[in-house]
Amino acid sequence: MKNNKEEKDQKKNIITLVAAHKISSESVKIVKEKFGEDYEIKEIIDASLLGGIIVKSDKKIFDGSVKTKLQNLHESLKK
Repeated sequence: MKNNKEEKDQKKNIITLVAAHKISSESVKIVKEKFGEDYEIKEIIDASLLGGIIVKSDKKIFDGSVKTKLQNLHESLKK
């Protein structure tokens, strides 16, 4: 039988932060404040992003990466 802590841990949602470089503790703090304590923060380093950050939750994805901005610019210039 599961105890209350185990049940609470299973209910935690995960926010994934993907960045080109180590994510500052201040940035993690801001995300935690925005989403609340019910979320666990998972950090991933992906140098191909070049800069910026991608924030993924169970419902939304915010892509503020330099890679995506450059891809969008490239697509708009092709038109």
